Amino acid sequence: ASSYITETFGRGCVKAYVTTSSDKAEAVGEQIVRLADDMANKGITQEELDRAVKPLISALEKNRVTNDFWMEFLKNAQARPEKLKWHPSDEARYRNIKLRDIQALAKRYLKRENAICMLVKPRLGKTSLEQDRKSDRVFN
Repeated sequence: ASSYITETFGRGCVKAYVTTSSDKAEAVGEQIVRLADDMANKGITQEELDRAVKPLISALEKNRVTNDFWMEFLKNAQARPEKLKWHPSDEARYRNIKLRDIQALAKRYLKRENAICMLVKPRLGKTSLEQDRKSDRVFN
C-alpha cells in the first residue's frame, strides 16, 4: 500500500496493490475494499497504528546512512529548495501521528463508496477488445 499527493494539484490517493492469481483477483480486491471500509467504520487500534508506523521510522533511520537516500533527497534541490526542509521533520512527523487523527482521516476517505477497484488480469481465451469494453471489468 502507498499514498501520494501531487504537487501540481494538491490532491492525492491511497492505494493498495497486490499480486495474486487471476482467479483470486476479485476476492482479493473485495477484501482490500472491505478492510479499508472497516477502518473507516470501526476504526483502528493503537497497536495497529504502531505496527504500521514503527517500520517506517526504522526505515528512515536506516536509509539516512546510505548514499542512495541522500542522492535522491538532494535531487532537484536547486529547483525546489523547499524540499530540503521536509526531511529533517519526517521522523518527528511519524512519531507524532495520533490515533484520533488517523481515525478521522480513515472515516473521511476510506469508506467503500470512495473506493475505486481496478483489476488488471491477463486476457484468457479469444475475446475481442470491443467485447471487453462492453463488460464492466474494463475501464476506459
